[in-house]
Amino acid sequence: MFRIAEASDVYRQLLDEETANAADRQPHPALRAFSRFARADFPVPENEDADGCLFEYGVTSLTGSRMFTLNLTRQLELPEDAEEGEGYLQVSCELHYTPVPALEALGSDAHWWFRGTGEEFADWYASLPLPDLLAALGNETPAQVTVAQDLA
Repeated sequence: MFRIAEASDVYRQLLDEETANAADRQPHPALRAFSRFARADFPVPENEDADGCLFEYGVTSLTGSRMFTLNLTRQLELPEDAEEGEGYLQVSCELHYTPVPALEALGSDAHWWFRGTGEEFADWYASLPLPDLLAALGNETPAQVTVAQDLA
């Protein structure tokens, strides 16, 4: 079991491992790292929504310029005795692409999954619109990849 304070370090390590072993293009290493990260065990309260994952994409201007953004986020509820205080810790990996027409045509979409709902992560992950996303990405390479940890 990992400490919640180490969450972004755990994801970065997994992303580094996947990137080092990758012969294929992004976003495959980030997606594989996210899938592995979602299975990492953290000490969260036993609430239905204490541990969740978000997969979302769309064109935004959050970086200061118009970009297609793929956001992979894990949200962990902090235990009552957490050093970080109360609330949620979110670790996000964002991949930013030039918004070519195929990506613009995807529009935007968001899918949440929570461990406490009874749905298996593998089933949720298999239901994501990855084939359409990967087809639209084609051979595009992300202009920027960021990993961030925030309290919410």
